[in-house]
Amino acid sequence: MPGHRKRRQFKQTDAFTRGTVIGLKRAVIVAVYACGVDVEKGPIRQQSWNAPPCDNVESWFGAQSRMIPGCRGQYGEERLQDKIVASYIDPLELTEGTERELDDFRTVFYRSDHSYFEELQDELLSSHIEPLELTEGIEEKFDDSNIKSYRRRRGRENNEEEEVQNFKDPIKEGILKSLPEQAQELLKYGMPGVHHISLMGDDLVIGYDTALRVPRWVLEHLTPDSLSGGGFKRKGSDFFEDKSIHPYFRSTTQDYKGSGFDRGHMAAAGNHKKFSRDYKDTFILSNMAPQVGEDFNRGIWNNLEIYVRDKFVTKYDETFVLTGTLFLPRRDSQTGQATVSYKTIGSNNVAVPSHFFKVVVARQGDHMELESYLMANQGTKDSSLGKFLVPKKDIEKASGLLIFEKIPLESFGCINRKCKTI
Repeated sequence: MPGHRKRRQFKQTDAFTRGTVIGLKRAVIVAVYACGVDVEKGPIRQQSWNAPPCDNVESWFGAQSRMIPGCRGQYGEERLQDKIVASYIDPLELTEGTERELDDFRTVFYRSDHSYFEELQDELLSSHIEPLELTEGIEEKFDDSNIKSYRRRRGRENNEEEEVQNFKDPIKEGILKSLPEQAQELLKYGMPGVHHISLMGDDLVIGYDTALRVPRWVLEHLTPDSLSGGGFKRKGSDFFEDKSIHPYFRSTTQDYKGSGFDRGHMAAAGNHKKFSRDYKDTFILSNMAPQVGEDFNRGIWNNLEIYVRDKFVTKYDETFVLTGTLFLPRRDSQTGQATVSYKTIGSNNVAVPSHFFKVVVARQGDHMELESYLMANQGTKDSSLGKFLVPKKDIEKASGLLIFEKIPLESFGCINRKCKTI
């Protein structure tokens, strides 16, 4: 029987796979060498290993020759998925080096002809579906810190998910209860964050950041009726300051003048056409943030607003739209350090966001859909909105906001255009 080759560094990235395969490999090699004898070829230690030509390999090893490195190509890749690998390692994720390592290992494994290792393999495979359910017996047989590390990591992830689902913020809940009933109704699926709150009409609430002088989030509640009013036009609709904000912290029209940035609506004026008052309310400066004009505010961002109206608002019973600003870090290519920096405009130092997000929840009867978008504040010729879809959780982590937290993800029939199959 061939002696095993010097073990190369195992490059598989998954800690569980790396630990279990190496542990099993060690167990097999130790046991076979402990026996000291190959049942077909005699004492192991008296033989040296030279890889046979593939043409003669059948005469050397019989049926097991299909597992010899270098000959696998002649017998098809399906053998790569036999026995050990197919059941608990995704062959598509194996690096080339890992495949070679497993080939060497399988040669030893199959020639050992030891039923104990077959039983051990079965135990491992049956436990792989959920590594957290590995028995102590298997942990002892594969005494490897990687398995335990993997179990701890998975345990932390499960605990984090449970904590997120059950988390309650008493301060935020207290603030929410102190708001007018209309605001509470608009925020029935959760208040994203604690900021200065401005309630505009019956279907618009703004969370304003007094330090940055821009809204951190703006929530709209829309129905088909929201679009049913007269043909209001932007001309004659004046931008105006939010008098509910302390004078020290307001943004003004002068801040935007000559800045090179548009006064970008978070809640689109086109979503509020039922009454003239609702339409004009969207021009309040606490609903504005500096946006690149060409190919963004007047391009892809406007396209997103139209898409939300056409797909959801006109057809669904109700649509909630949460729009906001982000200030994301940039990583220095030289030092590798990430820093948050942003431009400001005007004498009030109105912050220019690096990114904007928009999260849409639409309900039609019992069916609910969720779509969440993230866009950099820069011009782009790319008109494909689907490229800007991101998981809602990513926006929450980046913004520090909890978005529609009272709606479990399981409640949505479609998330980011991917729908459940019945």
